[in-house]
Amino acid sequence: NAEASPIQGVGHADMVQTEDGSWFMVMLGFRPLDSHQHLGRETFLAPVEWKENQFPLVNKNGTIALEMQLDKLPEAVKIKDFSQNEDFSIEKLGFEWNYINNPNLQTYSLSERKGFLRLWGTESSLNEYPNVTFVGRRLQHFDFSAETTLDFNPKSDNEEAGLTIYRDANHHYKLSVKNEKGKRELVLTYNIGKIKAIEKRVILKNGPVKLSVSGTLEFFQFGYAQGNAEITKFEEVNTRYLSFETAGGMTGVNIGLFATGNETKSKSPADFDSFIYKPLVKNAR
Repeated sequence: NAEASPIQGVGHADMVQTEDGSWFMVMLGFRPLDSHQHLGRETFLAPVEWKENQFPLVNKNGTIALEMQLDKLPEAVKIKDFSQNEDFSIEKLGFEWNYINNPNLQTYSLSERKGFLRLWGTESSLNEYPNVTFVGRRLQHFDFSAETTLDFNPKSDNEEAGLTIYRDANHHYKLSVKNEKGKRELVLTYNIGKIKAIEKRVILKNGPVKLSVSGTLEFFQFGYAQGNAEITKFEEVNTRYLSFETAGGMTGVNIGLFATGNETKSKSPADFDSFIYKPLVKNAR
């Protein structure tokens, strides 16, 4: 029953033959949850059989599945590990990182402070284009964890930096460090269409702060920690508000690091010391 399949919207297929003579179909599709999908279109691979005087048969029954059986995979097919552990002791960012529009590379640096990704906020914010200072990676799993450590000491109320789950300018969540009347605060903000609200805030101690987000099918869970403390859960938010059905668009969401001066240039650098992304085994898909 195609309507009951956990993979929907299948299309844009290509047929390929491997060196051992096996045939496969590579295609796009998406995995919905209660008619909402927030991972965007993904690439799927399915085995194909050719029988004399018949159309090619995909996966022995004409549909694709989350798990498909075949005698063997060609040696050239390797399963990629989508985890990421980046300490920013590199000369340039890899291709897994994405920008919004064409980046102003003067606002990104891996050399000004060795071992850190330094971001300088511009007048643009996550709500505005162009040239917002943002770099992110695609979310590829329903169940995941991600964290970064941020060293940022904003001097004025306009300066802000942090971690975001980002679909577009009008649909994202952000956990950010700000200055509020001389006090450094951690703030969780919703931006869902016309709904722009601060959900929760807490006063921070001096020093770097670890920002985290984990995911399930239905929720994103934000958290934070300072010093040697364990992660403190901050707030849980719905995944569906960043879905195609709510926000539009077919490319899914990014987990991003950002800095902004909110209509003025930031004078305080935001230094990200690391970024870790892990698929969770309990629902490995």
